[in-house]
Amino acid sequence: MIITDHVDQSETTLSRIARHIYTFARSGDSTISGRPSFLNGHIGKNDPISLSIEPDLLSIAVGFVVELTPTEVRIGTNQKLDVSALLERTRRLERYGEEYQPVFRLDKDEMLSGTTRMRNNIAQLFYSEESKRDSKRRDLVVRLEEPRFEDVWAPDPEEIPEHLNQDQRNAMVKVLTAKDYACILGMPGTGKTTTIAEIILALVKRGKSVLLTSYTHSAVDTILTKLVNSDHKILRLGNIEKVNKIRLLSL
Repeated sequence: MIITDHVDQSETTLSRIARHIYTFARSGDSTISGRPSFLNGHIGKNDPISLSIEPDLLSIAVGFVVELTPTEVRIGTNQKLDVSALLERTRRLERYGEEYQPVFRLDKDEMLSGTTRMRNNIAQLFYSEESKRDSKRRDLVVRLEEPRFEDVWAPDPEEIPEHLNQDQRNAMVKVLTAKDYACILGMPGTGKTTTIAEIILALVKRGKSVLLTSYTHSAVDTILTKLVNSDHKILRLGNIEKVNKIRLLSL
């Protein structure tokens, strides 16, 4: 792949990880029929990326996919690519001249993915013997100790919205009485997002503060959009590029 465009927004963006936006296209004629679309590949928007120059300059920069089109990939990174300085290491400019155009390779950086972080978090449960909190988490997560519930925390009838069905009501009661944790399982479209939003409102009315987190930014934003008309204050944290600004304008 080759660089077709570069936008330096280091002076205008608050982002720490997308100060430079590079657009990549396939080397040669990208309009040749039969070339597969980037939209059908294994790399998607927001995926972490490792950037290399073929064949011997490996992982010269890391970033993430800002945008994908059938023929182009836009990568955000916090560093400017000094291609000339990089090529001097290999003396390719001496051999091929100033007109030499390097070929780049983009690889999905599995080491930056969430799976690695989750695996590391679980490993941390075994490292600390001093913290009673970690010991309790280890009993729950590793030894599969049964979670505890307090029936005295059960919601009053008026705390449960009438528009919830019976399964949603049962889930809400279970969560509000949980002392350790509670899991809500359901197929897409069964109302999990609505239930979670109502649970958050109920907890806040009880004087609690709520930390909402998810594996994806879009899941967090979807739930927050159900809370925009509430009177409660919401603080949204996350990378500027990955937060849905349109959805959260009214927060």
